Amino acid sequence: MNKEKKEYPFPKVHTFMVKEVCMAKKGQITIPKAIRDEDGMQEGDLFTVTHTPTGDIVFKVKKQQDPVDHLIKFLKSMPPIDADKAWQEILKERRKEHR
Repeated sequence: MNKEKKEYPFPKVHTFMVKEVCMAKKGQITIPKAIRDEDGMQEGDLFTVTHTPTGDIVFKVKKQQDPVDHLIKFLKSMPPIDADKAWQEILKERRKEHR
């Protein structure tokens, strides 16, 4: 199930949740499904991890997408283009203009 991330024009109000998680052998943790669903998190999302002087660990989803990645995603979403057909249409329009 590949959900698109929701873009909000203003800061989203989040549901306050406290969940316990367990660290796996290699240091991995699973973010609870309720939190992933609410924020539209997907496999491959990037996070910043901050370890504060008080010992708190804060995970923050990186909202800023690399502009190149954004462009590639946009181009992949476009329908395929038949370059020969497009060129023929351009030539046809140019001929009309010069009559």
